[in-house]
Amino acid sequence: MKRKKKKENSAFWSNLIWLVLFFVAAILMLWSVKQKQANVTGELLINVADLPDGNNLMNKGDVLERLEKSFVMGLSGLPIGALDVEKIEAVLEDDPFVKDAEVFITAKNKVHIEIKQRVPLLRVIDGIGEHYYLDETGRKMPLSDHFTAKVLVATGAIPPHIPDFLEKPKHALRDLFRLTNRILKDDFLEPMVAQIHRDEKGNFTLVPIVGNQNIVFGPYEEVEDKFFRLEQFYIKAVPYTGWNKYRTINLTFKNQVVCEKR
Repeated sequence: MKRKKKKENSAFWSNLIWLVLFFVAAILMLWSVKQKQANVTGELLINVADLPDGNNLMNKGDVLERLEKSFVMGLSGLPIGALDVEKIEAVLEDDPFVKDAEVFITAKNKVHIEIKQRVPLLRVIDGIGEHYYLDETGRKMPLSDHFTAKVLVATGAIPPHIPDFLEKPKHALRDLFRLTNRILKDDFLEPMVAQIHRDEKGNFTLVPIVGNQNIVFGPYEEVEDKFFRLEQFYIKAVPYTGWNKYRTINLTFKNQVVCEKR
């Protein structure tokens, strides 16, 4: 009987010790968190990742200026617990040049900001003379004070940009965007075409980098067939006639490539 009572006392004290240790660990953890939150933020470190071509449409100064406009008190010297990381990221990602922003605090309380830029796909000069870029998602971007992206240029009868143009089946800007993507995905045409022009009737004309001819593409329809005929023409005919023999190369006639000589 005594032995049984002794075992029960031993188990009681063992459980009590573990319970005390658990509460001590929890208190220490809470104290550590509160101490961390009571600390203030230190140096602000900003990194803007380069575009694929090594250039930048924005720099650290642009990021800092954006932060100063939105956070008057600044981000350095704040209690860490008062730093709203999600809000900072949202403010930065609202910038038309920013695709993604990551904000985090290091063990030494430094505030790191990593910026990924949007990549320009097309430069548009629309029907009212507004200049802007479109990125790979169709997002409108202003021109940069730091760098002019070497991308396809679109001109002519192009309506003003609207945020949901890709959801409009008959929108001219949607056809232009799709045509641009098709050109850029084509290993043969991508290095050849410099400009896309749209007339009032919705017909597209491609202006190549090499040669003085225009390629009359017509409306955005039968796209694959038109590109196939154009590629075959350049592969089979141009090596014999030369780049400058024709004024226009017309793809609007079915199963034909009709050329106008100079």
